[in-house]
Amino acid sequence: MERLRTRTVLERNFAVIDPAGFCPTRVPGFEGCTTYVMAGPGLGAGFAHYLVHIPTGERAILSPGEGKQSFAYVVSGEASAVTRGHSWGLVGGGYAYAAPGDSLEVSNVAKDDLVIVVFRHPHLPSDAGEPWMITGNVEGMEPDPREAGSFEQRRLLPDEMAFDLMINVLRFEPGDAHPFVENHHETHGLYMLAGEGRYFLGDQWYEVRAGDYIWMGSFVPQAFVCTGDGEARYLYSKEANRDVLP
Repeated sequence: MERLRTRTVLERNFAVIDPAGFCPTRVPGFEGCTTYVMAGPGLGAGFAHYLVHIPTGERAILSPGEGKQSFAYVVSGEASAVTRGHSWGLVGGGYAYAAPGDSLEVSNVAKDDLVIVVFRHPHLPSDAGEPWMITGNVEGMEPDPREAGSFEQRRLLPDEMAFDLMINVLRFEPGDAHPFVENHHETHGLYMLAGEGRYFLGDQWYEVRAGDYIWMGSFVPQAFVCTGDGEARYLYSKEANRDVLP
C-alpha cells in the first residue's frame, strides 16, 4: 500500500530517518510541546536528538543534569531562550548552548509554532576547563576558511579544547559535494534543514531532503552531494577534542 511506504533505512551503524514516520512522544520538560525523538540509545547513538514543535505561549525546558550539555537550534519561528539568568531572542538560524549541569528554557513568543532541534550530549571534562554558554545566529557568521571551495561550513561552538562537542551548519550550492568520502571515529547526528541531495553511507547512495534525519556511527564511510536546484543545508553534531582511549 502506498501509504505504508517509507524511505527510512536502518543499518547496524547508520540510519536515514524519513520524518513521515515520526511519532510524537511525551518528554519531561516538553509537556506542552509536540516532541519527536530522532535519535537515542535505542538507535545506537550515544546522545539524544529531538525535533520539537512549541505552540504559542508554551516552552521547552532542557535540564539534562550534571555531566550533560544541551543545545537548541531554531528551524522556524521566534523564541526567547534563557540560561543562567540571561535571556536572548532567537529567530530562524538562532541557537543557544547550555553548559553541563545548566538548564535551558526555550519559549515561543510568536503566534505560529516554534520549531526547534534539540541536542543533548554527555560531556567529558578535561584539563582545559569547563565549556561556557553560547548564543548566536548562523546567518551572521563567517564560513570556516578551512572548508572553502567545496561547501560552506559555519561552526556554532568555539573551536576550544574545553568543548568536547562540535556543532556545525554546512551549506552546499547545486553540484557542491564533499571533496572525498570521509571515514572517522566520531559519530554524527544530522538534521536536513533545507534542500535535497544524495548521502553516501556505508556502500550506497541515499536520497535525502529537508526534514530528514541521519545518524552515523563510528567509521561509516560518508559523503554528501547537493543534487537539487537550490542550496542544501544541514545541522550536525560531532565529538571533538578528546582521545579515543577507553
